Amino acid sequence: MAEQENKFRCYPCSVTATCQASGTSCNDVVETWSGCIIGKQNRQFVVTHFLPSVKFVSCKNAENIVNKAFCSFSNHFSGVRFECSLYNSTEDKSTFLATPLYGWKCSRFDNLVNKVVTNLTKGDGVKHDTESCCKSHSVDNFLSWFLVLELKSFIQPNNTTVARTGFLCSSVNVRQGMQLWTQTHPFAPTLPEIFSGCVTKGVLSNIVQECLLLTDACCLPGAEGGPVFTQANELVGIVVSPLAMKSGDLSGLTVVCPWTEITSCFSGNWVKNTNHHHLCNNMFSGVKFTNRTSNSDVVVVRHMKGWGSGIVVAMEKNISNPALYIVTCQHVVQPAGADALHIRLDSVHPKKIKWFRGNCLYKARTSWFDFALVKVECDPSTLSLYAKGVNFPENYNDCSIVSYCKKPTVGMEVYAKGHCLFDGLDIPPTITSGVLSSFGFPQDHPTLPILLHSTCLVHDGASGGALVDFSTGKLLGLIVNNVKETHDEKQTVLYPKVNFSLPALLFMPIIKEYVSGNKNALKKFDSALSVKSDVWYLNENELDIPDSKL
Repeated sequence: MAEQENKFRCYPCSVTATCQASGTSCNDVVETWSGCIIGKQNRQFVVTHFLPSVKFVSCKNAENIVNKAFCSFSNHFSGVRFECSLYNSTEDKSTFLATPLYGWKCSRFDNLVNKVVTNLTKGDGVKHDTESCCKSHSVDNFLSWFLVLELKSFIQPNNTTVARTGFLCSSVNVRQGMQLWTQTHPFAPTLPEIFSGCVTKGVLSNIVQECLLLTDACCLPGAEGGPVFTQANELVGIVVSPLAMKSGDLSGLTVVCPWTEITSCFSGNWVKNTNHHHLCNNMFSGVKFTNRTSNSDVVVVRHMKGWGSGIVVAMEKNISNPALYIVTCQHVVQPAGADALHIRLDSVHPKKIKWFRGNCLYKARTSWFDFALVKVECDPSTLSLYAKGVNFPENYNDCSIVSYCKKPTVGMEVYAKGHCLFDGLDIPPTITSGVLSSFGFPQDHPTLPILLHSTCLVHDGASGGALVDFSTGKLLGLIVNNVKETHDEKQTVLYPKVNFSLPALLFMPIIKEYVSGNKNALKKFDSALSVKSDVWYLNENELDIPDSKL
């Protein structure tokens, strides 16, 4: 308790800015988004993301500051009334006046956001809760801007009245796949009784060069500026925007700016500002990422016509001919035809990306069994480097094999891991969390599951990725597809949280036999899997999805 008392406390809050419009016939412009109150004792500040609407930008001529990296907001936003509201556990709220101090742009984060948006498949982009705007007043210019305000007459709440409290720590152990939570205020001006203080949970889905985070914690318009915490209530970053498809549908992923990036950009522009030196020396001191993990167990499978994912399941340590064995989907490698397959392997220590030629050993002949096996030959030093990120608990002669779950259960926590959405970016695979929702059984084998249905987010590019037991890290299945409902040529509804995988217990025993020395073992796939499998065929008659009642 004494250690926590010395830390800066963090309180999720809402931020309201009221801009008095010019002219008697004009209405005031009111903006509401989320924020985070940070401070100790009598000094309290609010740090938030700053993404104003077109009306707000026009009202205060805010486009004049977008080309700057740092500015005094008290000068640019005179006449704007800022208020911060703190909600407690009894649904009551306390509102405090706030004075805008400084605004700044996170340049490295801005560059990465532009790359992410550019490389999203099918031209997907970051969704902004704004009106259509002309280029001269584009709110996109503020996507990487953050704002700090000082609270007036703040009353320190106690732990019994505040629903959620976090802490600003000097060091946070951040790793991909760790569980996170956030409390934000989406749609707060519309229905504050319902949407104020919404708590969502998820995992840290991806870390892009330690300057941009992705999480599958659900964040809606109005959540921008909200704090993101670890399960230990340590501040990790600030919500920037939900990530959306070109169609406007939310992807389920949220863009987060790490606290390290926010603080380093603030401190880097601090030289000429000394009035609030305690901000830089304390509240904006460094938080560092530690305990990075390798992601070489899920690889990129690429050819001239597209890409997908693959799972490293076995390693052959023969000195003269070392190799990795990778499982993926038949529909990932099939379009390659005579073209070469290229496999991207990643290592973390040292950080290195390298491409290898892949040789397809097997492609399923049974139509429902969307499976392929690829072999990658490499030299011993490379094999040793890239195999460090794969857990090979089982060893047979000169071969090592990943561990897989032999008894999956409905309701168990799982995560999906694949190279989805971001084509052309050298980033780790994306992780999303969910549960194992149900099994699919063939008609003539009611005890043999041939389909796993999970609630993890799955998007284009994740085919061939891994479905993993969250608690043990054991392989559960090979991700095959999600569900799309097609009404006509122009209207397709995507259900990314309804997805199917091939159980590992279908293919891993045969792969184990193959790499252990029986080179005829792959023939067993066609004979052993000749079961009636109507469960994998979802046509319009079998999957009749009713319209939403809302």
